Amino acid sequence: MITATGWSFEYVDSHVTFSRYNRLVEYWSQNPPLHLLLGALLAGGGPANGRAKKVVRYDQHSVAELLSAWRAVGGGVA
Repeated sequence: MITATGWSFEYVDSHVTFSRYNRLVEYWSQNPPLHLLLGALLAGGGPANGRAKKVVRYDQHSVAELLSAWRAVGGGVA
């Protein structure tokens, strides 16, 4: 995300929620950032490169599970 947007780690940490991340990924799956599209095209495989697109969706349960695991290893949650 940081390389695609130019945003700093601090900006992403304080402004990008899972919901916003998922919306960006969904958008990028249909409209990839130009540098990624050009890289795929120059690599010879085209945008899909023969792979299935995968969009990860987070529901309340998976977010709670992720935060619980993060806390278990000493991570802080704001």
